[in-house]
Amino acid sequence: MVKDLNPGEFDSDGIESPADVDGQLFFVAPFTLGTSSVWRSDGSEAGTIEIASFPVGSIHGIGRAGRYYCLLQDTPSGSGLLVTDGTPPAGQPLKTFSPGLTPGATGNAGDHLYFTLSGNSVDNGVWTTDGSVEGTRKVAPFAADHFLAVGDTMFFTTGGLWRSDGTVKGTMPLCPICTPGAPSGGLTYSNGKFFFSIETVLGVSDGTVAGTSLLMNLRSAACPLQPVALGNSARAIFEASGLWVTDGTIAGTNPLATISGSPTSFPESSPPCFSQQYVYAPVNAGTGVLFSSSNEEGLELWFTDGSVDGTFRLADIDPGPRSSNPIYLTRSGSRIYFSASTKSQGSELWAVDINALPTPPYPPRRPPATASPTLTPRSTASATTKPPVTATIMAETCPGDCNHEGAVTIDELILGVNIALGIEPSSRCPAFDINGDGETTIDELLAAVNAALDGC
Repeated sequence: MVKDLNPGEFDSDGIESPADVDGQLFFVAPFTLGTSSVWRSDGSEAGTIEIASFPVGSIHGIGRAGRYYCLLQDTPSGSGLLVTDGTPPAGQPLKTFSPGLTPGATGNAGDHLYFTLSGNSVDNGVWTTDGSVEGTRKVAPFAADHFLAVGDTMFFTTGGLWRSDGTVKGTMPLCPICTPGAPSGGLTYSNGKFFFSIETVLGVSDGTVAGTSLLMNLRSAACPLQPVALGNSARAIFEASGLWVTDGTIAGTNPLATISGSPTSFPESSPPCFSQQYVYAPVNAGTGVLFSSSNEEGLELWFTDGSVDGTFRLADIDPGPRSSNPIYLTRSGSRIYFSASTKSQGSELWAVDINALPTPPYPPRRPPATASPTLTPRSTASATTKPPVTATIMAETCPGDCNHEGAVTIDELILGVNIALGIEPSSRCPAFDINGDGETTIDELLAAVNAALDGC
């Protein structure tokens, strides 16, 4: 133990919002008696110092550019923004806000910290600060769901994709139909492309108004889509009642695999929407994406590189039907850390080296292969893993349904005829090529016509 933060009869409640600021750890310590304190530590007892203490409901801290920014919630005078370099006492908040606001998403871009305040107040919205009073301003009157910085420009989602340079005038919508406040899914970036969503509608952007479009509505998705970049490949994967991959085009957005098992087996700590999903906590692993999903052998760690052959269970950490429940997947350096549990060891910290992930050609899934990287729990020297299991490829349920909306339209039938005649490439709508031989035949066109008449 470095230091007893609350000596005496009552314990502290752990730490929150840890952040590295110039080699020192800044954090928030919530106490049982209703106060929260801001601390910094150099790793020694003497160097662990309380900077400020407030009778507040919560403090959300963010480290940036040599300072620690604290969003104070529900102080006696309302909410506020406190900025400290670690020198006690921290002084008064830089800015105060109306009571009842809840801090949300945050992000850094250029010289500005962006943050969201949500609530029934005039201060509800997206804010930015450079650490000064005059440089702290609201740039949008609605809360953001996700922030993503590219250079000095901040991109964020709220019912669509928005861009900001830190000014009110320079904060603008990019999507064709932006609806502030509508549920947004994830926001990710790969090699010049942004992938975002408005509920179950998938969008793509190059960061400009002209280069932003909505691709398709995947109504089968139980939750707002959560795209995650596939390395630097200008592609992303997402969940929509199974695993999908997209390159930002309609033809390049296709179901990749279904994962068997119950979607209700996710950890109780998951957000409510995740109880209806099959892909949990995806994280970019450079050559692909690691995520949690379930099959007949429980909820375990999976990998995909965006291809059919490259989608498989990486390891059965807790062998057999028991689930190891990998959660909190976080990349740090060349490793991805996560929490997982086994019957013999309980819940522990695990890690996988991304440099040891499988690469093509992948070994067959059955019979068992031995090419999986070794996953080592951080508290033990080794662990027994089982080889990966094949994911089941999701077949096109509706011939000719190019945009995967569950219906075949006249325009899609015309496109199918043009593909069969050689006027259009088959890549425009792979859904017509039922047998996967690269050609569209009369029988395949008839199957699409029947789907249009009888429904998918």
